[in-house]
Parts: sequence; structure tokens; C-alpha cells
Amino acid sequence: MFKVVKRLKAEEIKAEDCTKHYQEKEDRIRAYKELKSGRIIASFLIDKGHSNGYEVHNLYSNRIIRVYNNNSKKAITLLYAREGQIKRYFKNAPLHLFDDFIEGYNYK
Repeated sequence: MFKVVKRLKAEEIKAEDCTKHYQEKEDRIRAYKELKSGRIIASFLIDKGHSNGYEVHNLYSNRIIRVYNNNSKKAITLLYAREGQIKRYFKNAPLHLFDDFIEGYNYK
């Protein structure tokens, strides 16, 4: 399940902690943090049907998606978004906003 509940004001979230899932993805997290930093493009409140509640997905111009738990503000994971993933957030994906696209972890 993946449902965009609403679009949020695009702003950084200061994670108060991280989840076990985040800690288990150490190699991926490290690789993504080495990528050129991007500017925040959009934020969304996402319902994935999880018992811990909604997630906040922050999309960046370098195609990184930072995922946080909406209730606890814990960092859940970092993702590298391909076009299909970006299109799930928007009816008409503004791919021109992702001009900072670079080869990322998923493409190595």
C-alpha cells in the first residue's frame, strides 16, 4: 500500500533518532550521504498501512528521498528515486526539478 495523504510544506526534518531499519541499511545510507547534496523539492504525508502510522517523504533534487515516521520523527530510510517512484508522488511528475540527477547507489 502506498497512498499520498497530502502534500506538506517542503522543509527539512531534524530526525530525533533513527529506526532499527535505518541502522540495518548502513552501507546504503553511507553511499547516499556521499552523493552531491540536493535541495528539497517537495514533502508528502504517506500512508503505507503501517501500524506505526504515517510517514513523511522528503524529495530532494538529487533524487534522494528521506523517509521519517510522522509521529516519532525518527529517520526510517533513505531511497534513491527512479522516475517511476517520483511519479507516484505527483499526477504529472515535474522531472525537470530533478536536474541534479546523478548516478546513484541503485545504479552501481
